Amino acid sequence: MSFRIGIILNKDIDEKALDIIRKKYNIGLIKFSNKYIQRQIEESEQFFQFSQYGDDSDYGIGAYDIYTKDLNFIYDNEELSEKEKSCLIEDIRRWRTSYKKTAEELINIIKDLLSIKGTNRIGIFHFNGYSTSDDVKVHKLDKEICNIKDMNIEYIMKIEENTLVYFSNTEISRKITPDINMSW
Repeated sequence: MSFRIGIILNKDIDEKALDIIRKKYNIGLIKFSNKYIQRQIEESEQFFQFSQYGDDSDYGIGAYDIYTKDLNFIYDNEELSEKEKSCLIEDIRRWRTSYKKTAEELINIIKDLLSIKGTNRIGIFHFNGYSTSDDVKVHKLDKEICNIKDMNIEYIMKIEENTLVYFSNTEISRKITPDINMSW
């Protein structure tokens, strides 16, 4: 299993503008078909894999607990040697720096995607799976809407697994009650 980010965009999005964003951020934004996800989004929308290679574990989305966790628990662990404690703390500090940087990058990507002509909202979510094909069953995506004015690093880091957040320039931030029959 690997950590993956999914992006939801209009099917008719300007491919040239999308290519510019792909190159600017060195990301994949590869169209995929997954019937479990497609059933939960609008007919006019398409599911994209965020990265080129499928593993998005370096990104800060959903990483709030790790980012804010008090490191004293490591010092209190008597089973770890001082060297192991030091290495673990160094790793966590490096992850935190990376998560903050990539959360900032996600904010810029979202803003750039929303600047594409004809794009009024984009969706983003994260999930665990070994692929983005129909082999990965994402049965229920909770949904929220977030106005980009309310978007910040903390918000990105607090997005929960299998929660599809639509970012918009115009809509008011709120949770969405599912109106789609998800009884498959």
